Amino acid sequence: MSPSGGTDIMAALCRASS
Repeated sequence: MSPSGGTDIMAALCRASS
């Protein structure tokens, strides 16, 4: 997993959790 891609996924998870 690329750093940028990983960050994108993490951000998406954070938003979904919100």
